[in-house]
Order: sequence, then C-alpha cells, then structure tokens
Amino acid sequence: MTGQRVTQEPRCTFVSVATCAYSGATLLAFLLGSHPEIATVGEMDGLIPSEDPEQYRCSCGERIRDCDFWVRVAAGMSRRGFSFDVAHFDLRFSAPVSRIIRYIRMGSTGVRLIDSLRDSVFFKLPSERRRTAALAARNLAFIQTVLEVTGKRIFVDTSKGPFRLPALARFTSADLRAIHLIRDVRGVVASRIRHGTTLPVRKMARQWVTSNRRIQGMLRGLFRDRYLTVRYEDLC
Repeated sequence: MTGQRVTQEPRCTFVSVATCAYSGATLLAFLLGSHPEIATVGEMDGLIPSEDPEQYRCSCGERIRDCDFWVRVAAGMSRRGFSFDVAHFDLRFSAPVSRIIRYIRMGSTGVRLIDSLRDSVFFKLPSERRRTAALAARNLAFIQTVLEVTGKRIFVDTSKGPFRLPALARFTSADLRAIHLIRDVRGVVASRIRHGTTLPVRKMARQWVTSNRRIQGMLRGLFRDRYLTVRYEDLC
C-alpha cells in the first residue's frame, strides 16, 4: 500500500468513543448500537490475547469462528484484498517502542497546527509512513465491510488507543467524528479497585487526569467542532 488516501468506496462515517478505561464505553456503545443506522463491534482491536478464539462465544451465542456475521466479514475483507482471521484482527496501531518517542506521539498540544507538524515529521520517515498507511487502509476496509454486512451507515468504535484517529484522518477519506466520554474520577477509581487494581488512589487519579487531557487535546487538534463531550453520569 502507498500513502495515498483511500477513496475507492463511498465515504463512510466513523465515530470514536474516546475515553479512559472503566468509563462506560461498553454501555454507550450498547445504547448507540440500538440505533438503526449505527453498527459497532465494541473495540475493533479484536480479542484480547487471553481469550481462546476456538472457544470464545460471539454476542450472538455462536462460537466466534462459526458466527455468520464474522464469516461474512472475512469474506468482505477478502473482496477488498485483505486476509482476515477472528483470532487476529491485525487492526491495532501499536505504540513506538522508545519511551521518549511514545510520549511525543501519544501526547497532544491541543493545537491542530503543532500536532499536524509533529505527525508530518514522523510520516516523513518512509517506513513509518508505509506502515501507518497500510494499517489505516486495513482499518478502513474493516469499517466498510462491517457497514456493508450490517447495512448500516455509521460505525462506532470504543478502542482506547490514541493512534487510530490521527492515522485515519491522514490516510483515509472517512468522515471522522468522536465522542469524549468522561466518567467521574471517583467512579473510575472504584471500578478499577473492584477489578483488582492495586495502584494507589492518588496515582489512579493522576492517570485519569492525564488520559482525559490527552484525549481532549487530540480531539481539539483534529476535529475542532466535530466531537462532543458526554458525561457517564448523564447516561445512568
């Protein structure tokens, strides 16, 4: 794949639920998924490594390998020139190995021009540009395939990574939108403790602040007025 923007199919709408963990993204995706024009598979990064794809059950009740939906997704991806296996979606935009580079790439100044210049510097590196462009094309093909299979118009994703939206913005023609979902820090900390987190409460609170500031900066830089903020407590 080259770094050219992918425009062969009708423009699709992609909505990212940008949030930190334990903030209610699953609930919001469930609510949005009930809309007749919205499709979602939750987090589009695929199964977590600890899950056995041979035994894992789809939400429909079938083994994921036997599920008609995923069989049709694999066929649709193949028609678009991509192999697809439910055990390995191969859609994840991984973080750079270097801690310093990872910090620079994951952060956001909240100023669109500065963030764009930073990304342009990284994408001047031929290997980085080729890798990201190819992965963006694969992501777009997956989104288009799911919309085709479901007959829906809007795709909603709840993945937590910071790289997908900037990559799709640079290398595809998708209509990108976002929802910044914020849950009260006390609820997030309580949920993390219930799930076994042993970090000090102060550190978890700092992580919550850092994560939400990063998300807000990224969305302001990318979208300006094409995103909205939703508070978890307003949903429940």
